[in-house]
Order: sequence, then structure tokens, then C-alpha cells
Amino acid sequence: MMDLEPLRAIHFHDLPLEYLKLWLDDPMEIEIGFKIYDEVQEDYARWSLRFKNVLGLNSGEFSFDGSSSFEIFSFKYSADELLHGELTYLTGFGRPSLTMVFVCRSYAISRVDPAAGPN
Repeated sequence: MMDLEPLRAIHFHDLPLEYLKLWLDDPMEIEIGFKIYDEVQEDYARWSLRFKNVLGLNSGEFSFDGSSSFEIFSFKYSADELLHGELTYLTGFGRPSLTMVFVCRSYAISRVDPAAGPN
């Protein structure tokens, strides 16, 4: 059974989305970069969540432009031997929400070192 505690520790709602990366080669991977407000630092901390060995991905159209403003609206997930995820993100005020549904074999989540700079 997959350990979901690292995901449960984060409330995936209203989080600024920095990037979305897709690796289409075998093994397929998806990575999202997002920010969580750190009350102690009074600033946003950058995080990375990578879905590894993606077995299936279903997403409606990707619809955005230079004025889009992305944030994670919700991330629903469950696991057995595989992680089943549904990531919904917003693209800005008055713009549509987009949902990506996927299945993967594993994931990795980590706080990104601010000294590392942007990805």
C-alpha cells in the first residue's frame, strides 16, 4: 500500500501553480510546482510534486494564454498499489477550470530549496 501521509499534510486548495511539466517518454511523468504560504517566513515556500511512471492521463483541452493566472483548486487522490489522482486547477477570474485525471505507480513530493532558483 502506498504511503499518502506526505500528501495528506498539504491542503491542496488555493495554491499558486508555478509550472506543469509532462515527460512523454517511457516512463511518462508529470511534475507540478506550487507555492504554500509559510507563516513563519511570511513568504511563499516552493514545492514540487512529481508523479512517476504514469500509466494513464486524461485531460480536457489545455486552454490558457499569457494573461492566465494558475492556482490549484483541488487535488483528490486515492491509492492501492497505484495512485489515482484528479487535479483541478483554475486559469484565472472568469476563466474555465481544467481537470487532469491520471494513474501512476509512485510519487515524490519535496520542498524546493530557494537557493536553487526557478526550474
